[in-house]
Amino acid sequence: MATKYNCEINGIKYFRKTKTIGYDEKGKAIKKPFYGDGEKDCDRKIEEYMDKKKAGLNVNAEKMTVQEGMFHWLFDVLLYSKNKKSASFEKHECNYRNYIKDKSIGYIPIQNAVSLPFQQYYVDLYQNGIDVENEKTKEIKHRTVSEDKIFDLNKTLRLFFNYCIKQKYTLDNPCSLQNIELPRKC
Repeated sequence: MATKYNCEINGIKYFRKTKTIGYDEKGKAIKKPFYGDGEKDCDRKIEEYMDKKKAGLNVNAEKMTVQEGMFHWLFDVLLYSKNKKSASFEKHECNYRNYIKDKSIGYIPIQNAVSLPFQQYYVDLYQNGIDVENEKTKEIKHRTVSEDKIFDLNKTLRLFFNYCIKQKYTLDNPCSLQNIELPRKC
């Protein structure tokens, strides 16, 4: 069966559908376009979007990565929070800079985050260590990562994902201690 297309953007053929996703304050319908590789693909994307919206997720943040979200959490929320101590901000910022920014777990979309990649990252850190750049000298040093540091990193991620749940970026915390087994010496 041939795939149906009804629009072309930049020389690429797509099947396009629009869906009413709500109404503005004047009662006018708000329509969102969906594009897919055929009608079934387009219908699947509409269904996924509507399921996320029904679950209460912030659908505008569906492509936000852990790295992007954590940057905003640190520098737009935590930095100015009256409930946080400066030492805790520095600890979380250091964890972000050394262990999350530009690392494999930093590129995971928040809404798709599950425990396994974090678990694997912790085991890799524990077994192999990490290369860390000195901010002042720009010198890179290899460091071993202790059980306590991995616990500390997981605490930062756990707090961040709790914030994401409050903001409706995700429904579950993949770094809660019920979901993660922190590495330890055998």
